Amino acid sequence: MNDFINGLFAFHRVIIVIEKALLFLILFSMIIISFGQVIARNIFDQGYMWVDIFLRHGVIWIAFLGASLATEYRQHIKIDVFSHMLSTPYKRKQIEIAISVFQMVICALLAIGSIEYVMMLKEYPTYDFKWFPVWGLRMIVPFSFVVMIVSCFSHIVNTLAGRSSPTITYDSESIMNEK
Repeated sequence: MNDFINGLFAFHRVIIVIEKALLFLILFSMIIISFGQVIARNIFDQGYMWVDIFLRHGVIWIAFLGASLATEYRQHIKIDVFSHMLSTPYKRKQIEIAISVFQMVICALLAIGSIEYVMMLKEYPTYDFKWFPVWGLRMIVPFSFVVMIVSCFSHIVNTLAGRSSPTITYDSESIMNEK
């Protein structure tokens, strides 16, 4: 069981690196391509239809990759109604575990729904960019929910083991030294 959890954590760390790289690549390419589209339309009086489609799908990918990373770093929206009642670390740990289990259940339900949605898109295929099926571009939705489930599970294991979950650092030196 311990090997399974260690393997899951290692796989999860790889997924996080891939998510960060994809987020950077998509955002950077969206900025460059949309700037090029503005120049093409305003200076040369022509534009490219695929740019709008790319930007629409890029926004969806950025939203879901960002949500997945926010869940990993525990930076998602939290409502701290009961935080003043949590005087002991034991109570805080119990509440954090309960919240993570609740998040896992909600993400599992959303993952199931999004898988059904993608399967429906696959059953009645439409294509963007004239050759790429839309269902392939929408696979980010169930993928992100599954990664969020793994993030919540990781948080539960770390909380039970007394380890802290990863956090985001904002100074450039620690970002450059991040492994």
